[in-house]
Amino acid sequence: MERVVESEEAVGAGLIGEAPAWREVMEMLPRVAASDLPVLIQGETGCGKELVARAVHALSGRRRQGFVAHNCGATPDSLIESELFGHARGAFTGAVAAHEGLLEQADGGTLFIDELGELPIDLQPELLRAIEARASVETEERSAIAILAGHMIGLPRHTRVDTERLHDFVE
Repeated sequence: MERVVESEEAVGAGLIGEAPAWREVMEMLPRVAASDLPVLIQGETGCGKELVARAVHALSGRRRQGFVAHNCGATPDSLIESELFGHARGAFTGAVAAHEGLLEQADGGTLFIDELGELPIDLQPELLRAIEARASVETEERSAIAILAGHMIGLPRHTRVDTERLHDFVE
């Protein structure tokens, strides 16, 4: 029987497994964690995308900052913009207090956006601009964040993707 050798870092992050594909993922984690580029984690529902995202965060230089996870598939379209970007008190009916968006909550840490393909098409360019802005501007008030996204294998056809720009972020 072949002895399973896991990446020390992956085991430290709480991930173990024997499948060859899973071992490849575990061996890749330290390299991905060292990068500041956004990452797309693909896999079937329930396969552990958020666990992988948490492991990447735990292995990264951002581990002392917050990890914020959000599932776009579980948020009504009418609320997703407010969840991601926040809103001021009185910005719309029912906004009785200011709300800090997920991008701000993850300041200096990691934001994991699960089920990215469920993000309404009109918000996709806005999110891409926000990711680009945070990646290029770091101030005393705002730190860059790591963006991790998860989705089932194969993003839906209704997802508009500028493949050249996405390639820059995902590869």
